[in-house]
Amino acid sequence: MVACMERQEWNDRELGAIFLTVKSTARHVVFRVKDGHITATVPPGTDSGRFADVLDSCRERLRAMLRKAETAHPLFGEGDIVVSRAFTAVFHYVPSPRFIFQLKENCLHIGCPSAFRMETPHVQAAMIKGLKRFVKRSAEAYLPVRLKELATSLGLTYGSVSITSGRQRLGRCDSRRNIALSYYLMFLPDRLIDYVICHELAHLTEMNHSVSFHDLCNRYCNGKEKELRKELRTFRFPVNG
Repeated sequence: MVACMERQEWNDRELGAIFLTVKSTARHVVFRVKDGHITATVPPGTDSGRFADVLDSCRERLRAMLRKAETAHPLFGEGDIVVSRAFTAVFHYVPSPRFIFQLKENCLHIGCPSAFRMETPHVQAAMIKGLKRFVKRSAEAYLPVRLKELATSLGLTYGSVSITSGRQRLGRCDSRRNIALSYYLMFLPDRLIDYVICHELAHLTEMNHSVSFHDLCNRYCNGKEKELRKELRTFRFPVNG
């Protein structure tokens, strides 16, 4: 699996994309979490079966590592801004006993009751929950339309489209040609949204991550698949899943 490649992407149904790097001096598989993704350093000659066994044996620890990375995310405070494709969200205090979420002229005002402290975990959770609700609505309005536009331009047809809430797995295409897109895509610039959609459209033809798949995806991305994939790997989402 890995022996002839310096870097490879392994997709796990639960943990999402795992980025493997072959290191000639490595003696064991070593996992880390970087920018919300799991990375793995593996010895040369590690085959698929061996890696799958090690991954399963470390699954609980990897879940904990992802949870820890999520809780380490910076807190939102007075005046902080989150940019999404559909609107900009602004956090501030309001003289109200309740949280206020008001979308006006492409700006979502997230109001925290002045009696609360924004850094309190349950307050952070309430504000982020409201933010995600509006992001999901905007995703439901935009992503199916953009998917149809790109599919039509490429002469492709698919089954259904659904909007999901995962950050580890931004897109999915199943054997029935149904495509799922995460509303977290709305935090990405347009070029990366299109890249994820083109990635899933390529799976309509190649249900794997073979050389043929990447050649096809690269063609759909106008020759920029590697560049866009690298940019997505380093993108830091403003909120966690």
